[in-house]
Amino acid sequence: MIQQLGTNNKLHIFWFVIDSVRTFRSGKDDRDRLAVMDDLALDSVEFTNCLTSAPSSLLAAAGMFTGLPSTFVARHFNDFKIGIGALDTIASLVKIHGYRSFPILDTRDIRIPLNHVLPSFGKKYLPNGYKLSDYAWHNWDLNRVFRSILDKYDFSNPACFTFWFDCRRDPKTSDYVRECIDWIKEEGLYEDAIVVMHSDHGYPDPDSQLNEAYFKELGHDMVLTDDNIRVPFFLKYPGCPKSNKIKDVCGLIDIIPTLFDILKLPYKVVQPRYQGMSLLPLIRGEEKESRIRISDTRLPMDVNRISAYRSTIRKYIYFHESRAEFFFDLENDPSELKNLGESVACQTELNQFRVVRDDFEREIYLFHRDNLERNARKSFQKMKKWFPRGLKKVVIVSKGIKPIISLLAEKTARYFDGCLIDLVYSGTELAGIKNVSGCFQVKDFTYEEIVHAELGRYDLVVFLTENSSRVFLKEEIRRGIKSIPARKHVLMNFNFELFNYFVYRFLHSNKLKMFLDWDNKGFLYKQEPFFLIKDVVFFLIWAVKKVYKTHFTKEKDVDLKAAKDIMDFRKFHLEGNESGLIEMDDQLMKYEYTRIRTRDS
Repeated sequence: MIQQLGTNNKLHIFWFVIDSVRTFRSGKDDRDRLAVMDDLALDSVEFTNCLTSAPSSLLAAAGMFTGLPSTFVARHFNDFKIGIGALDTIASLVKIHGYRSFPILDTRDIRIPLNHVLPSFGKKYLPNGYKLSDYAWHNWDLNRVFRSILDKYDFSNPACFTFWFDCRRDPKTSDYVRECIDWIKEEGLYEDAIVVMHSDHGYPDPDSQLNEAYFKELGHDMVLTDDNIRVPFFLKYPGCPKSNKIKDVCGLIDIIPTLFDILKLPYKVVQPRYQGMSLLPLIRGEEKESRIRISDTRLPMDVNRISAYRSTIRKYIYFHESRAEFFFDLENDPSELKNLGESVACQTELNQFRVVRDDFEREIYLFHRDNLERNARKSFQKMKKWFPRGLKKVVIVSKGIKPIISLLAEKTARYFDGCLIDLVYSGTELAGIKNVSGCFQVKDFTYEEIVHAELGRYDLVVFLTENSSRVFLKEEIRRGIKSIPARKHVLMNFNFELFNYFVYRFLHSNKLKMFLDWDNKGFLYKQEPFFLIKDVVFFLIWAVKKVYKTHFTKEKDVDLKAAKDIMDFRKFHLEGNESGLIEMDDQLMKYEYTRIRTRDS
């Protein structure tokens, strides 16, 4: 039971967040579970299957301080959907319900100036042969900073404190946290306080196949194994069952609604299915159905996005670009070594996770719809001047399409003065798509059906393709593009590796007039109208200038080998040399792939 306190004597809240802590001890690095956590576990409830909303600090914080998965909160790093009354956050707890807040953390306004100062200090002032050590702060008594602030305040008024320990390379972190808790006890605040302690995310096990070289190349925020997304989490409040361990899955997004529940304050629900829920029913054993918590490596508009959907004993991982799937039985395979994605016996459970995945993606889209429509309107308005006036008929050809493509059809028609939209597609049935001026739909098309659609009669042809569909791309274009007269306007989306390949092949054979690198820039992210951004317009301008206003005579414009490849390709094309054309395809693809990879590295 929760100790009932008077309205003028609210519970103090002490919230400790320690960067990069695993739920276990490996003994091989400084990311292990802290000793102070064992001490706190004796007085608190420990959640052994708590998931972060993302294995990176920024996105994890967005989730833990709002109670929503970070994919809902953040549109990109400079556009958060908070501070406008949309969500209850720790700030609303402070401002609306009479609490004061004293966050002590590595804030942006402090960090950015220091990033400019500290490197110059090492270069200008250290003797030759010396460099700044990563462990230079070992002997700094962090607690003096905390005490200098805390000693100034009268604790007869309610307060909420957030301590973020970002110096995880310091082996004394556990001692620093323990001294803070000891101080809270000395002040007589501990018994009637709420104490929250957890990590923002874990860190991969040193015994795994991943090593520091891997993290320097890719980053730990791309890893969704349990050692990286499962975090230690402890909750102490007056009357809580001490030394209690909860094995049911939960998430850091459940902290905010739990605090509101303990304090008996109203909590705003803006996303019923995926918003965090109070953990008190779980502690009391009243919750019968297992929760599913989600962890994402990236935001919906970003490339290389991977998502993990985890219940107490099952885990489903989905790669959004390649559409690869992994399914693990955590009860019998805690190390996640055996992928059951192809197991016939697991298909029923796997399909249940797929339903959650698709519903989650749809809810993300709907939550951000206002932003999507605003950006779509701006982008289409800027793009219109690049197309001839009076577009009347548009066809969209897609392999693997999702229901929310309907917005694309509607918006395209609207921003191109009500032109007709036809859809030729393969894959999932278009659920609930609005009939846009009597649109034509073909499901599970063949290459012959693409030609049968008589693409040449359209003013604009839009090809939507998958990153992994290189064979489809080549065959689709090789067969289907023949029906399109020269100088017809065709837009395509594909990954950046194929960019130059199609510029050289089609723009210079007068088949395609212009196109966009939609997939990398976010214009159409995996066949979904996600985040139409101004970069698309700039990219389009660049492409048009390259093709129509710049001759391939200067090395700074395009390398000479690529220009020679173009001339060879056109020569084969004019001579009708099909074998030479196919060989040229392969050579050009290999060359471009190697050149881009070399450039990036």
